[in-house]
Amino acid sequence: MRKMGFTRWKGATRPPLKANARGRSSASTTANSHAEREAAALAGEQSVVSRTESVDRREQIADRREEIADQREESATLREKVLRAQEETARVKVELNAHHETQLREANENLVVATVRAQMMAEAAEEAAARMAHMAQHDFLTGLPNRSLLTDRLAQAMALARRHDKKVALMYLDLDHFKHINDSLGHAVGDQLLQSAARRLQACVRLSDTVCRQGGDEFVVLLTEVQTVRDACLTAEKLLSVMAEPHLIDSHRLHVTPSIGISLYPDHGEDIETVVQNADIAMYHAKRSGRNTYRVFAPEMNVRAVARHSVHQALHHGLEQRQFLLHYQPKVNLETGALTGVEALVRLRQADHRLVGPTEFMSIAESSGLILPIGRWVLREACRQTAAWLQTGFDPGPIA
Repeated sequence: MRKMGFTRWKGATRPPLKANARGRSSASTTANSHAEREAAALAGEQSVVSRTESVDRREQIADRREEIADQREESATLREKVLRAQEETARVKVELNAHHETQLREANENLVVATVRAQMMAEAAEEAAARMAHMAQHDFLTGLPNRSLLTDRLAQAMALARRHDKKVALMYLDLDHFKHINDSLGHAVGDQLLQSAARRLQACVRLSDTVCRQGGDEFVVLLTEVQTVRDACLTAEKLLSVMAEPHLIDSHRLHVTPSIGISLYPDHGEDIETVVQNADIAMYHAKRSGRNTYRVFAPEMNVRAVARHSVHQALHHGLEQRQFLLHYQPKVNLETGALTGVEALVRLRQADHRLVGPTEFMSIAESSGLILPIGRWVLREACRQTAAWLQTGFDPGPIA
């Protein structure tokens, strides 16, 4: 290319060609020798240029073919990479789909397990709550409703009786001499006896009625929608008859009878506390009437109950304030007139200085358990007084 350019440049710098004409009238024109040489040289240069351009063209074509081959090779390589990438992408997609399906399956399985566990925990919690609710309203030993549940059912029964113009009967039962059985044969036998008594009481009433254990050896029977007090008395007689049968506990045949007090709503009270209290008062009257019987509440019983409560409080106060005292009654031999001993008689001095004898408070002291501390005080005081007499030289003899 440089040669061709240089040749052209030289031709361009040469002086202009000279021509010789024979005249205006001559038909042919000839070139001078110099012009001919110039033309021949120019033709040779053009031939060289053509050959050079042909070589350059072939080189360009070869270079282009090489470039095309390189491009094809690169394209093939690229296509191979693309295919490998597509294959890898497909493989990754398959693996991801498989992994996703595995994760989804595991998640579903975990969800099922978690749901089952949650349901089991919820059911266990409901069962525990139900057990707790049952324990809160039922006696552990007998399974009977306790005082709390009785209060609810008594309130419902009273409301129902008001709507239907009926009555509600409440029977308060205490097992006679149960303490003796419990102390002599043990608490295990006593517990079984309470369970046996509970079963018998339940068998004697309707499904709409309620048998409740108040605690210890005390039970309450709630009779709903009774017509008259006679209905309650018939049920009480049935209970006395059933409870009279011996209880077979282990190898023991145990006889235990109830004392029953009856009060009616609304005859003997218009609220729960009054109805229960009056049934309790009637039960104590049944005990004082010889036990193994029943009594229906009467207003005069309440007066005696208030008096009993007053005496009970006075006994407590007398022990705390040392208001008990002993009177000593001598025992004399009628033939000789000699002193054979003395008898200590306990008295309770009240706030008004009135002396209360044992006939007025002894039964209350026994039923309330205060007889034990009173007896201990009597024994200590009698011993103290005997020692004081002996120090003065006086021998009273045996003290009873």
